[in-house]
Amino acid sequence: MSKKMPSKLSGRAVADEKGNQKWVWDSEAENVDTTVVRALGEGLSLETPAAPVKSHGSNPYERANMTPGDTVETKRRTLDDMRKLSELIKRNKQTRD
Repeated sequence: MSKKMPSKLSGRAVADEKGNQKWVWDSEAENVDTTVVRALGEGLSLETPAAPVKSHGSNPYERANMTPGDTVETKRRTLDDMRKLSELIKRNKQTRD
C-alpha cells in the first residue's frame, strides 16, 4: 500500500542563479505563529555538548576516538599467567586429539 500524496503541495522546487535546487514555500505556509516555533525550540542550543570521558574498555568503537598520543593502560601478564595459559593450550590440544 502506497501513501497518498497530498492534494496540495506546500511549495515547489526552483533553481537559483547557481543552478542549485531550492524549495520555495507557498505563500499560505509562510504565515507561521512564532509562539509555536519558540515553544518547539525551547531548550535547544547551538553549543556543542561536553566531550565524553574516554573509557578504555574492550569496546573497539570507543578506541576509535583515541589520538596517537593516548595510551591504553593494560595489566601486564606475569610469568605465572603465561605458564597457566601454556598448560591450558596443551590440555586443549590433548582433548581434541
